[in-house]
Amino acid sequence: MKRLSVLMLALLTIIGCGDEIKFNSPAIQGKKDGNLWRAVYQDASFNEQGRVTITGGIGNEVLVFTVPNLEIGVKWLGRGSSSKAEFEDANGVIYSTNLLPDPELSFYPPDGEIEITQVTSTSVSGRFWFNAYSQTGMETVNFSQGVFFDVPLFNLEGGLMSCDEVVADAQAAQELYNNTDPGSAEYTEVCLAYKEALQQQIATCGGGGANSPIQMIIDGLGDCQ
Repeated sequence: MKRLSVLMLALLTIIGCGDEIKFNSPAIQGKKDGNLWRAVYQDASFNEQGRVTITGGIGNEVLVFTVPNLEIGVKWLGRGSSSKAEFEDANGVIYSTNLLPDPELSFYPPDGEIEITQVTSTSVSGRFWFNAYSQTGMETVNFSQGVFFDVPLFNLEGGLMSCDEVVADAQAAQELYNNTDPGSAEYTEVCLAYKEALQQQIATCGGGGANSPIQMIIDGLGDCQ
């Protein structure tokens, strides 16, 4: 509820500051180069690598975010990040936060962030902003005051993620964690994956709270170092 309240406050701020932005549900919207941009379709899904894509579009324009997981919090966008934003304009030009500008055009690197603020068994919500460049590095696009709210969440087969599926993922992550040597090079990555799977289980199935068994396991994992 607290995260939802924070998101709603952010939305009210956007409505107050942007003279044309209106809020719909579900929604992906923001200001593209200072002008209102609002998707007419949107969805979020897991790809074959287990990463999450959040997609919105209108006409021939498509906005896509790729993030490694649905952990609540901020994921930065830019060269070398595991998360990225891509935008294809009506002319087919693709902009990405993984592409660099032409050094004669700009010394500013691509940057931005996407924040996951709420995840349920059927949807994902959050906010975003970013600066991205084209393949040539000569063109740029800016998105600001971006929000996505109640974007439908689908699994690999195209259906909504169920609690049973999320629990199964957490159990698989637990088995891998239990069979990984704490002194190995893979331990941190495996531990973080287990922690994120448990957080996803709480987000999807409930059972959270400071004294819940799942939360106590999460707290016991610490920072996985």
